[in-house]
Amino acid sequence: MIGNVYIKYATEEQAQDCFTAMQGKLYNDLPIQAEFSPVTDFREAKCRVQNEGHCNRGGFCNFIHPKFINKKLRRELQDMMYDEYPEYKKARDERIERGEDEDLEDQ
Repeated sequence: MIGNVYIKYATEEQAQDCFTAMQGKLYNDLPIQAEFSPVTDFREAKCRVQNEGHCNRGGFCNFIHPKFINKKLRRELQDMMYDEYPEYKKARDERIERGEDEDLEDQ
């Protein structure tokens, strides 16, 4: 596999917990190399060429090529997450109220 996976967390503490949990984990028999990213605005990190058509650099591009899932699956996963971790929904709602984040429905 060539490329990176980016995960955005509501808090730095949640990101640190995930980082710690990923240490020593494997994906497809290869070690996961977790690290923190300086990206603060994922919209600016997206590949504009990919958004306009097709990026020829593929996995070697230094920008994000987002992969989207359908709304039904996204809603099901989101509902499962909020059922298991209601504090995430509260934190997200507070960020939206402050204008710092958008609802996943709009992404």
